[in-house]
Amino acid sequence: MDGLRSNIELATWTRRLLFDVAAYAPASVALPLLPADASGAAFVVREGAELLFGLRWKDHEPRPVAFSIRFAAAWCGVSFRAARLAIGEMLGADVIVDAGSAGRVPLFLPGRTLAVPTSLARLKEDPA
Repeated sequence: MDGLRSNIELATWTRRLLFDVAAYAPASVALPLLPADASGAAFVVREGAELLFGLRWKDHEPRPVAFSIRFAAAWCGVSFRAARLAIGEMLGADVIVDAGSAGRVPLFLPGRTLAVPTSLARLKEDPA
């Protein structure tokens, strides 16, 4: 079956396995938070997406990440329907943003966070 998987897909699942056994730490990526009234599945899929971005960006420059409904369901351990609805909620809340596609596979980037970058915070404290 691995003959049907791309090198990127194999690398992604290998990193996930290494993460699951505490042998590989993801890069720090902070996705925006979901609203408090989001579904439980949306919170699960958001956490999975954040992990995916961190694992993919650990040793590569940040770029859009493929996150299809079918992949999200497998990656996050939710049903196909729950993954579809969760991705919709995440897009609606700007947790992730559409970054185009690679063929038929949708690509996403993290949405904007409301945190003030450290460099701007320092300017506010010391304008000199």
